[in-house]
Amino acid sequence: MLTCVQQRDGVTRSVQQRVRSRVSLEFDRLNAHITNPHRGVMCPPSDHLTTDGYDLQFGTNVLGHFYLTTLLLPLLISTAKTSPDGKARVVTSSSLAHLTSIALNFDVFKDGPTRQKMSTRALYYHSKLVRLVGTVTIMHTYNVHIS
Repeated sequence: MLTCVQQRDGVTRSVQQRVRSRVSLEFDRLNAHITNPHRGVMCPPSDHLTTDGYDLQFGTNVLGHFYLTTLLLPLLISTAKTSPDGKARVVTSSSLAHLTSIALNFDVFKDGPTRQKMSTRALYYHSKLVRLVGTVTIMHTYNVHIS
């Protein structure tokens, strides 16, 4: 079993290196990859940013999970090719918070005037919407289906 601890700051370089080396050296298949939103952050003070200057909630709740999934994609694809049903699974869970965010606003991902005008709760809702959009994007990119 591979357990990866996600940093509050998204995925740091040390985590990236650990995941890459462990996955390539220790595993030849991955039956399921679960991205757990309960390992994220919710409504930190608005001046909390990642080291790259992203909103902390976006960096942790979206970029961290998305990046880890991208690192695991080659293993997921090779698993699907050798599994009896031809599938590998990525389970992404979220919350209904995305329903309160009307549209994607790319100006709030990094710090700036638009982001500073939003409440921390609105930024959290926005991170949940972006998380779902990212999941759907991966599905369309790799021609996968919800089952």
